[in-house]
Amino acid sequence: MRKARLLLIFSAITLLTSCSTEKNMFQNAKKLNSVEGYENYLFKYDNGKYSQEARQNIADIKFWQLRDAQFASFVDILKSVSKTDTSKILIEPDNSILIGTR
Repeated sequence: MRKARLLLIFSAITLLTSCSTEKNMFQNAKKLNSVEGYENYLFKYDNGKYSQEARQNIADIKFWQLRDAQFASFVDILKSVSKTDTSKILIEPDNSILIGTR
């Protein structure tokens, strides 16, 4: 009976320690807020308590990186155009278009 009780206590301590280790690793990944941090967490705890949140955070970060890269390239184009070309573009509708007809 004593061995069973000791085994139960040891199992409970091991479970609590592993849960806190997983939580600490996920908290560290959140502090880093990087794809690599979340991937390291998922490498060790692929089916862990926070694995779905880690996967979502990876997807969000990749989306933000893509968005920022696209925006940066647009700003670069805008800056290069504004430095070299000071003319204005005037857009007027074509007079041959008839409004209300197919």
